Amino acid sequence: MKATNIRIGFRRRLLYCFVGAALFAAVHAAAASHGDLPTCPAEYERTPGDWLVDPIALKAAVFRGTDGKSIVLTNGLIRRVFRVEPDAATVAFDNLMTGASILRGVKPEARIEVDGKVMNVGGLLGQPNYAFLLPEWVDGLERDPEAMHFTGFEVGEPLKRLEWKQARHHAPGVVWPPEGVRLRMDYGLPDGDNSLQVSVHYELYDGVPVLSKWITVENRGKNPVTLNSFTSEILAAVEYSSGVEDRGIPFEKPNLHVETDYAMGGMSALDANRFS
Repeated sequence: MKATNIRIGFRRRLLYCFVGAALFAAVHAAAASHGDLPTCPAEYERTPGDWLVDPIALKAAVFRGTDGKSIVLTNGLIRRVFRVEPDAATVAFDNLMTGASILRGVKPEARIEVDGKVMNVGGLLGQPNYAFLLPEWVDGLERDPEAMHFTGFEVGEPLKRLEWKQARHHAPGVVWPPEGVRLRMDYGLPDGDNSLQVSVHYELYDGVPVLSKWITVENRGKNPVTLNSFTSEILAAVEYSSGVEDRGIPFEKPNLHVETDYAMGGMSALDANRFS
């Protein structure tokens, strides 16, 4: 089984995304209704100041998009928008500290290979130009008939992934799991076969531009299946720079930082030579 765990970030105003492993799961909570979500307040549109030194009052939350077809995951520092009709896909990923748009194209939310067959999880087709993404194009996008399709979602609190004993005393106010919001989006096979379900999980945390993501794969059928590989995050991002040589001047660090906890062969992720 191939695993992908990633963390993403903007330098001082950093965006981090941690993308987790695929697991076989058997337990899911009840789904939520899109109509029950509140609309996003105006104060979430932009957050001034520096999150490293300024207190951030806004809390991570899940809202209903103003178009009635979207789910908005935001904490006032970063925002990820999912269109859920005619299928689910990320159609905006924004740095609200700078106003920068990270996304230039729509991709599937994940990709799996089961018993040798590769399947996209969600996604929308028909973007006319992949160099950039205009909001007015989104209504014209169509679902991929070969992909796994969105079936529902659930909103909750971040999960305690492990029992953590705080051994250091530098931050006595730290809580575990971290405060924020969790969004789970479920997908089923395109032919209506209920034997396999993929759930894509997102956790967004209060006061810090950090997004965690992982997927679970549930075999609901009678026969065993093999998960050959998976990709838990696919982003068509705007290129931050295109330098090819430094000429004695260090490259500026990119605005998007990605890490994986499936980095091996080194003392840290920085010098590891094996990645999932």
